[in-house]
Amino acid sequence: MKKYFMTVILLVLVMFTMTGCIKPYNTPELIVISPSQTAFLIPLEGNTKDNQASFDSLEFLETAKVATKRIRISKRWLQTGRFDYMGKWIPSERLVIVERKPESREWTSETNTGTSQKDEGIEAESSESIGFVIGIGITAQIDEPDATSFLYRYNNKPLKDILDDEIRLRVESKIIAECAKRTLRQIQTQKKEILDAVSNDVVKYFKSRGINISNLGYKGALTYTTPKIQEAIDSEFIADRTKAAMEKTNQMNIDIKTAEANAEKTAQAIRNQINIDKKKAEANAEKTAQDIRNKMNVDTAEAEKIAVTKRASVMKDYIKLRELDIDMVRAEKYKGGVPTHVLSPGANLLLDIK
Repeated sequence: MKKYFMTVILLVLVMFTMTGCIKPYNTPELIVISPSQTAFLIPLEGNTKDNQASFDSLEFLETAKVATKRIRISKRWLQTGRFDYMGKWIPSERLVIVERKPESREWTSETNTGTSQKDEGIEAESSESIGFVIGIGITAQIDEPDATSFLYRYNNKPLKDILDDEIRLRVESKIIAECAKRTLRQIQTQKKEILDAVSNDVVKYFKSRGINISNLGYKGALTYTTPKIQEAIDSEFIADRTKAAMEKTNQMNIDIKTAEANAEKTAQAIRNQINIDKKKAEANAEKTAQDIRNKMNVDTAEAEKIAVTKRASVMKDYIKLRELDIDMVRAEKYKGGVPTHVLSPGANLLLDIK
C-alpha cells in the first residue's frame, strides 16, 4: 500500500514537471471594428530601413488602412530562456482604431448650460476696451476619407481632447481678434459677420488636419464683465425701445391721417367721376332722343312727299282714263261729216260734233 502511494505521488510530480516544459498556446486575438471606426493595421517589425522610415508618413498609413470589420492580430513566439518553452507570444502588428463619432462642446459661463460645470465662456474686448463674455457651441467629427490625415496629425488623440485644447484656442483667438476691431455697438449689430469670419478660419484650418467642424455658433447672450456696463446698456436699450415706440405711434397717426386724406380724395374723385358720367349719360340720352325726333320728322316729310307723288300719279292716270272716255264718246257720235261750227279757242269740242 505504501509502495502504491509513493508511485502515485511520483506520477503527479512528473505530470507537473512535464506541464511546465510545454510552450503556451497561441490564443487568437480578434477585434471587431464598429461602423463609426476606421482601423489601421500597422506592422511592428520590418525587414528594411525603408519600412521603418515610412512608418509616420501619410502614404504608409493609407496603405495600412483595413476595410474588414473583424481582424485577427498576428503573433510570433519570443523565446526568453534557455529552453524552447521559455518565452511568450507577442503581437507582430498593431491595430490602431480611429473613432469617428461626432463630439460636441458648449463653452459657457453658466454651470448649468455648458458641457462642463466650469466657467468656460470666451472673454473678449471691444475696441473701447469694454470686456464681455460670450458662449460658443461647436460640433466636430472625423469623416472616413479624413481618418488617415487625422491619425497622422494627432497620433489618434481623442477628438474631445482636441476640441477642448487646440480647437478652443483657435476659436477664442479668432473671436478676440475680430471683436478688437469693432466698437461695442458694432459687435452687437455685427454678430453674424464676426461668427462667419471665425467659422471660415476654424473650419478651413482643421479640415486640412482631418477634422470636420459641422456646427459653430453662439450659445446664449453677451454678458459684460462690469455690471454697470450691463445696466447702462439696459437703460439705453429701454430708452431706445421707448423712443422707437413713440416714433412708431407717431408714424401710425401720420399713416392714419394720410390714409383718411387719401380715402377722402379717392371718394371725391369717384363722386366727380360719377357726376361727369351722369352728365355724359344725360347728354348722350338727349342727343339720342333728338336724333330719334329728327329721324321721325325726316320720315314724316318723306312719307308726305311720297303720298303727294302717289296722288299726282293717280290723278294723272285718272285724267288719262277720262280722256280715253271722251275719245270713246267722240268716236261713237262721229258720222263722217265736218264741223258745222268753228269754235273759238278753248271751246268745248263735244258741242261741235254733229
